[in-house]
Amino acid sequence: MISSASATIRIGGQLPAAVLSAFETAVASDRARLDWDGEHFSEEAMRAGQPLDLFAREVPGGRFDAIESFCVAHTLPFAR
Repeated sequence: MISSASATIRIGGQLPAAVLSAFETAVASDRARLDWDGEHFSEEAMRAGQPLDLFAREVPGGRFDAIESFCVAHTLPFAR
């Protein structure tokens, strides 16, 4: 089994403003970025009505544990 791998995640739905800070914490915890080697996530990257794509290299198990848990808790659809 692979211990870590590069991974992407696409998140849909609507993120309530009240939980934006918790979402930012989850993204930082998983070291996800807006592209493979570039920008860190910021609120400005989110576009109404558009999914959010995040990328990370060397993700344990190829999973975004903090982001995925956040999405499940807040009923946001996602695909890894």
